[in-house]
Amino acid sequence: MEDIATAAGVTRQTVYAHFSTRSALITALIDAAGAETVAAIDAARLDTGPPVDALRRYLEICWDLIHRYPFLLGPALARTPPGPPDSPHLPTAPVERVIRRGQRSGDFDRTFTATWLADAIVGIARTAAEQVAAGRLTATKAETVILKSSLRLCGATEGR
Repeated sequence: MEDIATAAGVTRQTVYAHFSTRSALITALIDAAGAETVAAIDAARLDTGPPVDALRRYLEICWDLIHRYPFLLGPALARTPPGPPDSPHLPTAPVERVIRRGQRSGDFDRTFTATWLADAIVGIARTAAEQVAAGRLTATKAETVILKSSLRLCGATEGR
């Protein structure tokens, strides 16, 4: 808390006046970052353009959270469970809509349901984040792995 207070240019007592514990502060930061990501997803207009491009935009927005807030990665991953299905930190509904649109247009395979694919993509992203947190994968490499894995899972290729 002392480091946070110093970085913010306030006293430690000021930080404690707003957040009773380090855990409360981290939770507030995770919630704020999650809300920021949801707003970016909403603004991305994922319902327009080719489904492959929309999926790419969704993944870039979600992964940008890790690039901007790497210090939140460990605490966010430590949450058990990671959040309720409607949690703003796991916004699967937008990607599910993209997948459905891609399945209707023939850009994505129809073998699996859009719900299953959306959940699987979030699972891939979480696994990649865990690999980054453990130092087994760089954030840049993880972003590439997530995109390629998600496109393959949906039965698309990057060029489509």
